Amino acid sequence: MNKILLGIVGVLIVAGGFFLLSRGSQKTTVATPAPTTQATASPSAQQSANTVTLTANGFSPATITVKKGDTVSFVNKSGTLAQINSDPHPIHNLFPFLNLGPIADGQTLQVVIPQTGTFTYHNHLDPTERGTIIAQ
Repeated sequence: MNKILLGIVGVLIVAGGFFLLSRGSQKTTVATPAPTTQATASPSAQQSANTVTLTANGFSPATITVKKGDTVSFVNKSGTLAQINSDPHPIHNLFPFLNLGPIADGQTLQVVIPQTGTFTYHNHLDPTERGTIIAQ
């Protein structure tokens, strides 16, 4: 009898935790960006040229070419919360400067590209949404 009760309590705890986590992912949150990022409402003309928009269909453009030191702006127009992270999913350790974290619908996050190279990223909440930054 005790084992059955413990099993039921365990299932309830797991189900409750899942419920709380799933509710938290639906909240509209303000991102707490990494030190190399900053939230903004109106990027400058140069930054506008380096803008990637997340829509319901993924990142657009999927590949962007910039110069080392340029700022890339990410605008979320997907209608839902997203989370921009470096590849590979789910460990995000290839390009830590691209671990921008959560971005609410309508929000803009920016990152300064610190070096030359090809950098890949994805939406952690939908890893099929992928993008590439080529820095020269």
